[in-house]
Amino acid sequence: MGETIVLGVILAIIFYELTDVSPGGLVVPGVFAYYLYDPRRLVLTLCVALIAWLLVRAFSQVVILYGKRLFAVHVMTAFLLGGLFALGVHLFDLRWLDVPLIGTLIAGILAHETSRQGVFKTLAALMIVTLLTGMVVLWL
Repeated sequence: MGETIVLGVILAIIFYELTDVSPGGLVVPGVFAYYLYDPRRLVLTLCVALIAWLLVRAFSQVVILYGKRLFAVHVMTAFLLGGLFALGVHLFDLRWLDVPLIGTLIAGILAHETSRQGVFKTLAALMIVTLLTGMVVLWL
């Protein structure tokens, strides 16, 4: 796993330097590339990140959020959403939805980058760097 994340960080830095678009943070593409074999986890993590982004965006209409506070609120919101999802799955006995989240920190970082750049730029860059990382890992 470590090699995939390091390779993802290297490719994310190169991509950012060439395009000035962050692929969802430095570690996110490497972690996503590591879990390419399990698309349900990727989709769940993306959904949590996007919902966290929307909630924080709505919340920021009422409260002034910027810098480290904004990042912390994104991570805490993703953490809360991940916990609520897991709780809902167990309370309502939805075993077919019992998919673990890749990580609440990963979803929070992705939500924060989405708030900085927008959904399309962030997700397009994430997809490109994740697939590049996955192809290089398979090639090696």
